[in-house]
Amino acid sequence: MQRPADDPNTTRHDVRARREAHERHDEGTGPATAARWTARVLGAVFILVALLGFFGDDYVLGIFSVNTLHNWVHLLSGVVLLGLGFASEAAARATLWVFAVVYGLVMLLGFLGVDWINNALEMNMADHWLHLALTLVFIIGAAVSHAQERTAHPETAAAHRGRP
Repeated sequence: MQRPADDPNTTRHDVRARREAHERHDEGTGPATAARWTARVLGAVFILVALLGFFGDDYVLGIFSVNTLHNWVHLLSGVVLLGLGFASEAAARATLWVFAVVYGLVMLLGFLGVDWINNALEMNMADHWLHLALTLVFIIGAAVSHAQERTAHPETAAAHRGRP
C-alpha cells in the first residue's frame, strides 16, 4: 500500500518511485487524456482546413474567409498541435494554453476591427466567432487535463504547491 506524501513515514524512496512513475506516465506512453486528445483532434482539423483552403476557393465551408497566409497559419497550427498531441501530457497542455492566448488575442483583435489583423488574414465575422469557440476549447482541454493530472497524481500536485 502506498503511503501519502504528507505521511511522516514516507521515505525518499517512496517519493522517488512515485515521481518516476509519474514521469513515465507523462512521457507520451501513458493514456491520452484531455490535452493530448484535444491537440490531436484539433491538429488534424486544422490541417484539413488548411488543405481545403489551399485547394478550394476563398471561403472554407462557404462561410469562413481565408487567404494564403491564413491557410499557412492553419497548417502550421495543425502541425504543432498534432505533433505535441503525441508528446507528453504536460507539453500538450502547455501548447493548449499558448494556443488559447494566441487565438484569444486574434479573436479579440478581430472583434475590435483591427484592420491589420483582419486584412492580413482575410478574416470575417464568422472567423471571429470560430476563434472564440476555439479559444474556449483550448482552455477547456487544458483545464480538464490539469484536473485529470491532479486526480491521477495527487502527490505530484501537492509537491507543485510546495508541500512535502
